[in-house]
Amino acid sequence: MLIVEMSVLYLKSKDIYNDALKEIDNKEYSIKKLLPMGLYFIEFIKYSYKTSYDRKLYKKMYRLKGKEKANFYRIIHIAEKVIYIHIGLFIVFLFGNIMEKDIFYMLFSIFILIISFIGKDRELDKKIEEKYFIIRIEFAEFLNKLSLLVGAGLTVRAAWKKIANSSDENNIFYKGIIRVEKAVENGKSFNSQLEEFQLEYQTREISRFVSILIQNNLKGNENIVIILDQLSQDVLESRKREVKIIAERANSKLLFPMMITLIAILIMLAIPAILMMKSMI
Repeated sequence: MLIVEMSVLYLKSKDIYNDALKEIDNKEYSIKKLLPMGLYFIEFIKYSYKTSYDRKLYKKMYRLKGKEKANFYRIIHIAEKVIYIHIGLFIVFLFGNIMEKDIFYMLFSIFILIISFIGKDRELDKKIEEKYFIIRIEFAEFLNKLSLLVGAGLTVRAAWKKIANSSDENNIFYKGIIRVEKAVENGKSFNSQLEEFQLEYQTREISRFVSILIQNNLKGNENIVIILDQLSQDVLESRKREVKIIAERANSKLLFPMMITLIAILIMLAIPAILMMKSMI
């Protein structure tokens, strides 16, 4: 029945979503060719995207992909989960035909289904964590540059422009710096773009930084150099502590892949033994 459903999904969805999936990165989405099946399934059941999970997922995609692409990638993520859940069910039913329906099979099935259901969500959280780690590192670097330029006599606006014009747009954080500069050059107000920037890069330090700049633009602040320098030092110290914590976590995380490998080996050894026992009975 499951094979029939997956076959129908494949045939019904074939070539329907080609244009929509053009921008999807094959490296980021390894099952890109199967995504139309998930998208068709979502449309078929008329999924509403109104649950608390969907709202949280939108916020995560907002942080990872930006405002314009958040909803699109939320749909893609759910479609991807649909595919992995189907694959998980297929594995469970496949092994059900060669294994006894005992406690081992039940635990194996639960494990596969849990991984299928939450695996992509965990992967998404990891992507966000990695992105914001880079953002915080680049923000510390940017803040140091801004503090030095303002300390040398430039206004905040002039220092921002100078940094934007010499930055690489491929860098995650500096992409936002350049976007703000381009928007201001096209007639948008600096303060409104700072607020957009704050929404795009949602961290406590950046929110504090943006508030300081907006306050400075509205009322002026003769101590702006001192404030920026202090903020730069605070952010730098925070990054040092974070790097130390991540290094400590990395050592403990090395044990997890070893455990997964051990489980996989045990399963590989157990299946032939089970098959041999069945043939002897």
